[in-house]
Amino acid sequence: MCQSPEQQARRCAVLRRIARAIWPKGRYVGEYGGVISDATDSDVEAIAALAETRRVDYERAQPQFWRRSVDAVEVHRPWLAEMVRDPDVVSLVALDG
Repeated sequence: MCQSPEQQARRCAVLRRIARAIWPKGRYVGEYGGVISDATDSDVEAIAALAETRRVDYERAQPQFWRRSVDAVEVHRPWLAEMVRDPDVVSLVALDG
């Protein structure tokens, strides 16, 4: 489904309000003791590593559909950083407590 820029902006605003209602101070300590907080630039490398791990798993499971690019992490990292910095994107990380 394609959305107009106005519809997309309204949807992003609603998601931001929901996220801020759930995590008003930017951090949430879960029942299991883990901490959920807003992702920052310092989290991008770990996020990229997790994505690479997922690509390896996908390639192993279905090599006919998933072939990793040699420069996948280098290409993906700047995009992830852009998403983390974008105020219209809710980027969260969970850390064990």
